[in-house]
Amino acid sequence: MRILKIEPTHGVTPSGLRNRAFFDIELSEDIRVFGCKLQQKPDGKYLSFPPSGRGVRAMTFSPELSEKISALASKALNGGSATAHVKFGN
Repeated sequence: MRILKIEPTHGVTPSGLRNRAFFDIELSEDIRVFGCKLQQKPDGKYLSFPPSGRGVRAMTFSPELSEKISALASKALNGGSATAHVKFGN
């Protein structure tokens, strides 16, 4: 799994989440997701959201995968490695 591109952004949502970045991610050699969003809770925890289209979710991530994506994206945003090895499936 690797971050292909990350662009910092700013702003705060009505619920208090801080917008941190938009990013594109390669989940595997077969799957790339463009236009994901990285936000940060007031307690400092990062959250990742897949893109939406036409006002609805285009896809979802499991809580476990979302945590891994959030960790990788926040690391890339802060100048760290943009690659992590993740095993999919059971």
